[in-house]
Amino acid sequence: MKWFTDRGRWNWHPATGSQVFYGPSGGDHTGIIIAYDATFIWAVEANTSDNGSTEGDGVYIRKRRRSDATVYGYGYPAYAEGIITADASKKGVSGYRHEVAHSGPGPAELKAGAVAVNNLVAETATVNGATHTGRTYIQQNDSSSVALEIIAATSTAPQMVLIKDADGVTRFEITAAGTSIHRALAAFVSNLQIGSASADAGGGVGVVGIKNAATEPTTNAVSGGVLYAKGGALLWRGSNGTVTTIAPA
Repeated sequence: MKWFTDRGRWNWHPATGSQVFYGPSGGDHTGIIIAYDATFIWAVEANTSDNGSTEGDGVYIRKRRRSDATVYGYGYPAYAEGIITADASKKGVSGYRHEVAHSGPGPAELKAGAVAVNNLVAETATVNGATHTGRTYIQQNDSSSVALEIIAATSTAPQMVLIKDADGVTRFEITAAGTSIHRALAAFVSNLQIGSASADAGGGVGVVGIKNAATEPTTNAVSGGVLYAKGGALLWRGSNGTVTTIAPA
């Protein structure tokens, strides 16, 4: 930080290409800003991880809130072409261009058949002539091909899928073993089918279909109980082993 302060290039506002410093006094961690808006910054950070640790396993693009207490400040390199900054006081100053938000290096155009060997990051993608901003768009090639396939490295690897909210809190994940974990509301507009990949809900809509248990529970749940169907009846096995018929077949 001393290099920037000595040269009058220290700032409290993000700028594309600036060096961001983290920690109570800016000495814990650092990164390079590639984009920003009024709320968030996007930075390339080394020695971090998917959960944002300052002691990590690789280089990641991290999205953080500008108001996050860990964000200390920014150093502005003296680029020959100048620097784009969120600091309104730099408006009209030589070597600076003020923008409330800046999306970074520019959009990426994806061509059919492109393969990303490692990481692919696209703020804007053009697919079949249509522009899609801030999302991943996949169009299935034909009626016999899988549109999206994810293969885990091992059954004990980290999550295959991890979805976080704007505050970085994990809301949904799929483990390497294929277990899906919901940490927020799971809403089913149509039906929920348990015990089968084929609908068997009697023609109902907004209902839960439960197939007869392929294997009945023989041990007790540690906390709570087990709900299942047997011979068309709905049963509940409590934590003490008592099986109660809730509804007959």
